[in-house]
Amino acid sequence: MFEREPEKPHFAKIAVIMLGVLLLSTGAAWLLVAGRDRASVRGAEIVRELRGRGLGAFWDRPQIRWYLETRQGRPVGWHAFIVAPAGQEYHGLDVQHWLTSTGEQTYWERWELNASATGGAYRAGPVARGMRITDTVIRYAKDEVTLLKNATDAKALSPAPDNYIPEGTLNLVCLLTSRQNRRAYFHMVFNEREPVAGKIDYGTIMLEPVDAASLGISEAASAVRYRTWVPRQQDRVFAFDRQGRLLATVAADEDARRTAVAESEVLRHFPDAADLVVQLARSLKLPASPQAPESEQPDEPADELTTHQVRPNGQP
Repeated sequence: MFEREPEKPHFAKIAVIMLGVLLLSTGAAWLLVAGRDRASVRGAEIVRELRGRGLGAFWDRPQIRWYLETRQGRPVGWHAFIVAPAGQEYHGLDVQHWLTSTGEQTYWERWELNASATGGAYRAGPVARGMRITDTVIRYAKDEVTLLKNATDAKALSPAPDNYIPEGTLNLVCLLTSRQNRRAYFHMVFNEREPVAGKIDYGTIMLEPVDAASLGISEAASAVRYRTWVPRQQDRVFAFDRQGRLLATVAADEDARRTAVAESEVLRHFPDAADLVVQLARSLKLPASPQAPESEQPDEPADELTTHQVRPNGQP
C-alpha cells in the first residue's frame, strides 16, 4: 500500500524560510534606520560647528560670485550669489535665470541671518512679466521656523530640527561636510512643499563626501554629493577650492553643470544679467555694495565686479 508523505514538513520548511526572510528584512530596516539616525546626528554636529564658528569665518567681506549654467556644453542660464555683511547681520541675494522650452525664467531669494545663523528671515519668488513676486516667506527664531506660502495663504509653525539648515547657508554646510569622511543628513524647507496640517513638511537631504579629483575640475580640493527625495530636486555634486569657494555644481547625469566664471563671461551670453541683479538688489534693499579686494586679480572669477555694482540700499 502506498501512503503519501505528509505535507507538514514541507510547510514547516517554508515557515522557517519565511521567518528567516522576515528577520533579515527587519534587521536590514533597523540597520538602515540606525544609520540614518547616526547620519542625522552628524548633520546636527555640522550645523553646531557652523554656528560656533560664525558666518564671519566664511564671509568676512561683501562678495558676489557669478556662475554660468551649461547643458551638454551649451549655455542655458546663470546664477548670481551675493553676500553683504552689515554689522552683526549677514544679508544675501541669490538670483537664478535659465532658459526653458517656453522662454526665460528668473527666481530670486533674499535672506538675512544673525552672525551665529540661529535666527533670520527669508523671502523668495519668481520674476514674471517684469514684476517681482514673493511666493515664500520664512522666519527663523528661537529654534522655531515659520513658513508662509502667499499663493495659498498657508501658514505653518514648527520646531527647527537640530540638523536644520537655515536659508542661505546650504553652500557652507556642503563645504563643511565635504571636508569630512562620512555622510550626513539634514533637514531643509523646500519652497515647493506646502505645509501639512499646519506643520512644515521638512525635506531631507543627504550629503556625502566624494573624491574631488574624479570631477575633472583642476582646482577642486573637496566635493560632496547632494541627494534629496523631494520631487523636482536633482541630485548633484558641489565642488570647492582650497579657500572654500564653490567652484561648480555638477548634475548626477553630468549633462548639466554650473561653473564659477567672471561676470564678463556671463554677460557675453546673457547681456542683461547684471542689470537684472542690480534691479533686484535695489528693490529688495540689499544693504551693502560688494567690493573686490585689491589683492585679487581682475580676472578672478570669485569676486570680479564691473561697473554693474550693487549699491547700498539701491543708491546710484
